Parts: sequence; structure tokens; C-alpha cells
Amino acid sequence: MTGPEHYLEAESLLEMADDLPASKSVDRDYFAAAAQTHATLALAAATALQVPGGEDAGMRLADAEAWEAACAETDGASRPVDPSNVPVTKW
Repeated sequence: MTGPEHYLEAESLLEMADDLPASKSVDRDYFAAAAQTHATLALAAATALQVPGGEDAGMRLADAEAWEAACAETDGASRPVDPSNVPVTKW
């Protein structure tokens, strides 16, 4: 999975946890823990993609576009861009 895919999976798992009734606390805890794992992996990927070097520091354009697509605000219906269709550096 790419960083943006981990980010989207974390969001999805949190929504699943929120949709469960309070009586399903074990399931809610499972989804929340899985979401935290994916969020941590997304953070690690975003951090690893940083290019060192003064004025040229930052993230490669393709990677930045994938992150922008994954993090874009939506109306809740669907993402404006499918991050899996954006080329991303895989480590």
C-alpha cells in the first residue's frame, strides 16, 4: 500500500467504527486500532518521501498530487480523484 492508500484506509476504518453501536465496543476498538495502524503507516510514508535539500526540499510532484487527492475534502459521496491512479513512488 502507498501512503495515501493507508490514509484512506484509516479514514474508512474510523467511519466503520463510528457506524457501530456502543454495544459493539470490542469491534469498535478493533476498527479504531486498525485505523491507528494505517494512520501511522501513512505518516511514516509521508515523512520518508521528503526530499532533502534547501530550496528544493519537499515531496516529488507525483507523490504530492497523490497525497492531495487522498486528503481532499469531499461531500462524503466520493473522492474527487482516485489516488491509486496517480503515480506514486513506492519504497
